[in-house]
Amino acid sequence: MPPDAGSGWIGPATRQIALPLLAYRCAFFGLICLCRRLLPNIFVEKNYLLNFHWPAGALPGSVAFLMTWDAQHYLFLSQNGYGAAGESARFFPLWPLAIKAGSYLCAGHPLVAALLLANAFSFIGALLFHDLVARSHDPETADTSTLLLLAFPGALFFALPYSEALFFLLCVLLFHALSRGRTWQAALAAFCLPLTRPVGVLAAIPLFFLLTSRSRRRPGAWGHAGGPLIATCLGVIAFFQLMRLSTGNPLATFQIYGSLHSAISMSRAFAILDFLKSLVSFRELPAPFDLTVSIIDRISLLACLAAAWRLWRTDRVYFWLALPLGLLSAMTASRFAGVTRFTAVVFPIFIVAGSVLSRPDRRSWRASALAVLFAVQVVLLIRHINNYWVG
Repeated sequence: MPPDAGSGWIGPATRQIALPLLAYRCAFFGLICLCRRLLPNIFVEKNYLLNFHWPAGALPGSVAFLMTWDAQHYLFLSQNGYGAAGESARFFPLWPLAIKAGSYLCAGHPLVAALLLANAFSFIGALLFHDLVARSHDPETADTSTLLLLAFPGALFFALPYSEALFFLLCVLLFHALSRGRTWQAALAAFCLPLTRPVGVLAAIPLFFLLTSRSRRRPGAWGHAGGPLIATCLGVIAFFQLMRLSTGNPLATFQIYGSLHSAISMSRAFAILDFLKSLVSFRELPAPFDLTVSIIDRISLLACLAAAWRLWRTDRVYFWLALPLGLLSAMTASRFAGVTRFTAVVFPIFIVAGSVLSRPDRRSWRASALAVLFAVQVVLLIRHINNYWVG
């Protein structure tokens, strides 16, 4: 299918879901506040005090449930930069910069800016995702894929001050723009991805495949991948230059990864045997890791690998996005910590699931899958806002 350069950002099928999707985003945030207000106060202050929190020495206040774990680092960086960031320098800069820019429009409140931006980015990303699937498949598959995406447990972070919403938007925008023949938009998204998360550079793999592929299955499709591929490389260069200007050391982020006992370590990507062993081992799970969450993380990884296997047969472009993105995130994570959160941005797996469950004869399967996913999401949400480890 050749690139569709038609007018308008989204098609009529996607415009029909815009208001329901916006209502869902507002309702989900309301659910967060409602859970905090109505459920017993089980906030784990010990985890709050042991983890990095900002301002330093501050006790958990009334909004602490909205900025647990990594959110504290992003909020700190947005207001203080990387000059004295310490361990916070391991987080990539585009999301803190977006929070800082947004805080100027929110009377200097970075948390308000982060919440508004995360929900806006995830809303726009979901619209583009639905439109991408509606154009490449059909509206029914797009509806089912979007519902599965929203119900997926890791998607709870799309509503919180984490970088997932921004990264998801950029990933979807890259391929949405490519499919529409809008090279400059794809290049902008590709440039920003390596500035958002370390795995953003992996966008170069499907782009390189597009550039070199001679397959007759998609004659002329996804054209002009060269510009976005170059933009990805420029984004990597911009990241190192930005870190050099901010810290005096372009490798500061990766040196901190190596010096800290971090949940994420790049060196683990090469320890393949250790990875395979840990996949089936649940022994010696130190705090704050939890057995139930660890099992959910492994299920998320296996689901991602199963979808990648199907994509190898049906869509090699998405395969070269989904497999590296899902697998590297899992291999670099200690005891698979956060894999469910990382998997939420691997949008091709939801297209695979949506194409399977959108058939009329699988309506009961679809309803059951959505019910289970959303129930798990709510459980993880309650844990997260009370400062239990989720991802």
